[in-house]
Amino acid sequence: MINLFCEDYPAFEESMEKIVSLCEKDCIGLKAIGPLLSYGVKYDRIAMFWVQEVNGEINSFISKCYNDTVAYLSNGADVFEVASFLKVIGYFSLTTNSQELIDKLTYKESPEEVSNVAPSGHIMKLPKGNEYKGKVASLDGKIFVNREEDFNIFYETLNNNFPGNVFSNYSDWYVDISHRVRHGTMDFAIVLDFDCKATASALIISEGSALLGAISTNEEVRGKHYAQTLIGMFCEKYKDKDIFIMCAPEKVAFYEKQGFENTSVFYSI
Repeated sequence: MINLFCEDYPAFEESMEKIVSLCEKDCIGLKAIGPLLSYGVKYDRIAMFWVQEVNGEINSFISKCYNDTVAYLSNGADVFEVASFLKVIGYFSLTTNSQELIDKLTYKESPEEVSNVAPSGHIMKLPKGNEYKGKVASLDGKIFVNREEDFNIFYETLNNNFPGNVFSNYSDWYVDISHRVRHGTMDFAIVLDFDCKATASALIISEGSALLGAISTNEEVRGKHYAQTLIGMFCEKYKDKDIFIMCAPEKVAFYEKQGFENTSVFYSI
């Protein structure tokens, strides 16, 4: 594995183009390059990146941003090397597209102790140009996008709807999210009517793809299509890109009704 900070690594601009071209076609690859698109290699205290080359071709990409490690492996990757490397650098949490990598990371000494890690969720895709079929509510004047004064509301709503799954430290969260928004690699939107009713975000935006997430609706207004409306807004804004959503198995049918295709699975440990 080669650290992108390494002085001996080839010209960064050329390497960046190859990495993005490889990764943005896959949801986990897009998630892996998200911090790279936002930070480049200037902020090693926040994000670090590694590539694997096999016969001169980039086959794997790893990003480590705060406590979030993502490993994207393409066909031809040396899975054993990636697994060995991850064990050396350590990780608090890991998301990957590779079941083989998970098997190697969770293998125990005794055959009867081999971990059988199931997929953590599904990757839904709305291919470029396809129609979004979700239901849309009339929310004129109640949707706000990327407003500085709404960061705290966005954060609090996500914490209320997904307790324990958002940065516990608001300062770190704000530094990261505001940086991404300023650099045009992320959008966030809220429905605001006295208090926040729903949220959604284009978490990662690249030249050819966008990953949607942070989708939540307050319990008292569920069923009124607020979140679907926000999703539709981003699908329209980024209709020239492939759009991905990572979801739990029980949400697959919900997104299929909106026009998304169930393309693959991902693993998180």
